[in-house]
Amino acid sequence: MSISKLNFRTAHRRGDRIRFDSVGIDLVCEYLSLEHETKPGALDFAPADNNLIQHFADCNCIYYAAPSIFDEFLSSQQYHLGDELDSGLSKLMKNCLDKQKRIGKDDNANDPVGAILVWDLFNYIGREKIIRLMASISPLCRKGARLWALIWLTEKIPSLPGRFTMTTDRKVVYEYTTSEMVSTSSLAAQTVVSMMPSFKPHRMSASDTGILEVILEFDTLVDPPDSNLISSSQLTGFV
Repeated sequence: MSISKLNFRTAHRRGDRIRFDSVGIDLVCEYLSLEHETKPGALDFAPADNNLIQHFADCNCIYYAAPSIFDEFLSSQQYHLGDELDSGLSKLMKNCLDKQKRIGKDDNANDPVGAILVWDLFNYIGREKIIRLMASISPLCRKGARLWALIWLTEKIPSLPGRFTMTTDRKVVYEYTTSEMVSTSSLAAQTVVSMMPSFKPHRMSASDTGILEVILEFDTLVDPPDSNLISSSQLTGFV
């Protein structure tokens, strides 16, 4: 099947690739390309890709590849959505977060984070770990920093996060890393916002390809919420 005919609702096989126009990545790059007192950093959770590196270099920012969480999840056993990750993976994530905090404090003090490229990772790691992750990164963000995440709108999603790159004509390409599809409860846009109160909504863009692009903007540093206190009304539906 041609890449141009695939979308998030129809592709299911490992190696299937979907090319799509992204409102979110354009808004992220628009912010990074503004005139800043110091170069902003773009923190990317996907494995480093030459096309992505070049694209963000053109945005006049400093590109930080932070694929450890992403890659270690892919190399671990497949977890069904809704299950808790085992203690080994939880410990690994904590080490990754601690490392990112050290990097941010020591080396990047003059280049605070201006963009966070989450890709589809939020669909897989659960509310508690999203809150922990963003509580670690939020203190490193500059005013106006953009966070971009892709939320699946389909009833089933791949059991593992995908891999991403970009084309020369600025389209995003998603590649399936597994053929196993699993049922999932929708991750509501309200829930994403509630898990990181230091950010405010910038734009939500639902695509007929089967994804919701969530673009948030860093406002003021706020203490992270208690993951047990997010109301049930925020767990379903989209805004």
